[in-house]
Amino acid sequence: MNAKRPSTGPLSSRQIAKQFGISRAAQWRAKKIANIPEAEFDALIEADNPPTVTALVEYAHGTALPAAALRRLIREWNRAPEQDQAAFLEWLSGASPPGRARG
Repeated sequence: MNAKRPSTGPLSSRQIAKQFGISRAAQWRAKKIANIPEAEFDALIEADNPPTVTALVEYAHGTALPAAALRRLIREWNRAPEQDQAAFLEWLSGASPPGRARG
């Protein structure tokens, strides 16, 4: 049997990627990113500072805190009044939750 003989069936995704010069690693990354739900993907890439391809792969793989969520947290912290920041830091240190008496 000749392994070089052309197949009559449809091409695999790997065969198509090879025809376009796409490496296996790039194909793997693309598949990971493609598995991010559309709404999440749109929110990530439409952020003020969109994530890199590497960050998207890490997000899809579940190995990183979503960069968009971290940026949003930092932005909200910076917008918060100093008294709210102080109350939150006090709460973290074991005091009563912001806006509520301990008891």
